[in-house]
Amino acid sequence: MIINNNNNKWNIVKLTNSIKLPTIKHGKQSIILLSILICFTYFLTQSKSSAVTQGYVADVSIHKSDSPISLNAANDAFNWQPIKEGNFNLGNHRYSLIRIQLDQSVLPSPDGLVLVIARNNIFTDAILLYQHDNVTQEKLLTPSSTDNKLLSIKLTKETIKNPVYISISGRYLRGELFVLTPKEFTDRIKKSSLIDGIYFGIISLFLLFSILSYVFFRQTIFLKYGALLTSIFLWVAAGEGWLKSTFPQIQGVPFFTPNSLGILFFITFAFFSYDYLKLKQKKTKAGSLLKYNQRMLIFIWLCYCVSFERTDPTMYQIAYGLALLNCLIVLAITFIIAVRTLSSKGKQGVFYLCALIVFVIGSVISGLSVANIIDYFVGWTLIKVSSFIEVLILASGLMYGYKVALTSQEDKDKQHSIVQANIISTQKELAESSTIIENNKNSRSLCPQIAKIVALLDKVLYVKAAGNYSEIVYRHGTTTKEQLVDTNLQTIEKALGSEKIIRCHKSYLVKVDTHFILKRRTSADYDLIVEEHLIPIGRKYLKDIRRL
Repeated sequence: MIINNNNNKWNIVKLTNSIKLPTIKHGKQSIILLSILICFTYFLTQSKSSAVTQGYVADVSIHKSDSPISLNAANDAFNWQPIKEGNFNLGNHRYSLIRIQLDQSVLPSPDGLVLVIARNNIFTDAILLYQHDNVTQEKLLTPSSTDNKLLSIKLTKETIKNPVYISISGRYLRGELFVLTPKEFTDRIKKSSLIDGIYFGIISLFLLFSILSYVFFRQTIFLKYGALLTSIFLWVAAGEGWLKSTFPQIQGVPFFTPNSLGILFFITFAFFSYDYLKLKQKKTKAGSLLKYNQRMLIFIWLCYCVSFERTDPTMYQIAYGLALLNCLIVLAITFIIAVRTLSSKGKQGVFYLCALIVFVIGSVISGLSVANIIDYFVGWTLIKVSSFIEVLILASGLMYGYKVALTSQEDKDKQHSIVQANIISTQKELAESSTIIENNKNSRSLCPQIAKIVALLDKVLYVKAAGNYSEIVYRHGTTTKEQLVDTNLQTIEKALGSEKIIRCHKSYLVKVDTHFILKRRTSADYDLIVEEHLIPIGRKYLKDIRRL
């Protein structure tokens, strides 16, 4: 069983070592990876087409208020604020009116234009207002997507001659405004669907990678990474409306709302980070604090699911703020721990820190946008880009860390095998020597003398006759020593046997496994050179020596 397990480990080591990670040492792979990453990011961000860049709009401005605004009063309002690139954010205001002045000189063909609003989860009515024959006309923008986040209305000839207004309401309503031709609007939807398909396909491949990695390596960290990928997949799918359009029966189920899945993502992120940073082994205060905030997020998530659409909006905002605070604490704790463990975890820590920095930057921009501190609408494009980069970096970090761990384990296994082989070899030699001594002993008085030779056998260079005694020449460190034993060569030869020692001269014995050089002395006589010692060979023993 032990041999099979070692073979299995060796196969895994070879499999892992065959993986080429995009680190600094792999310049070509890094360049290719970076190029793909930049192209994919550019492809994602190019899906944003604002009203200003299309060239059909001369001016766009917004007026915000805490009370309803009529079209007649709007002309007397002096706090019109320009909208940059079609992005709007009501912030803490309840009502708003957007004024759009079209550029009459560049209007397209008679098929007209389509006014589109992409918004967040504030599902209030958006109404188109315009003057026709001195009469105020109202038209409701209709949903163009199953999640009601995309509203549109066609601008007819009577609406494009004068400024048109969009009446919207809802605190913290954020979104983007587009003026497109019908073909451009259709192409935009197709392009957005294609990008979503590519994104979800890549996340699915990484999810498959995590499952296969767990099957091969049997490490729970890959399952936790798979849980993180699943939460990202569901969160973005719910935010983009794909979850609801694919499974209409889950509409109204609190577990599958974007807010619920967003909290669930941070729960799985804390769960994954706790294992990736090996906080269980260290038992630090920061690790305990991370666990505490994870439990708080679980509690908030359960409360959200239980009280969904039953709680007062004020309580909902408080719970939302608490959840956001806990998410920021989770990011702060993991960032501090990652920086502290950077020296011990090496490049694996760098991978995690880079992924965390990307995610923190995306979260900060999203938070500033939600709080109306920056005048920029952060849609799901930013989340998709940041999550894609994060998933890629974390996958590289996982494989790099496991490759280092397996290489270290491989070295330990090799050292253990060498030590174990030496022990087995020594035990075998001792057993053989004991058997030889037991079977060939002549008298009790000879046993201690033979034992002296056996004790020095692995260091012996040769044995030389000294009258009725024998002189053992053996290696002691960097020098040689001699020891006299009270027995003759014939007794030694008989006691140890031809498997261990062999006669090369009537006055000399050498070990069978001794490394020597055969040197010709005369035409018929030879000598053995054992290290710096010259040992003569008797002619009748030459044939036996040559066999060695």
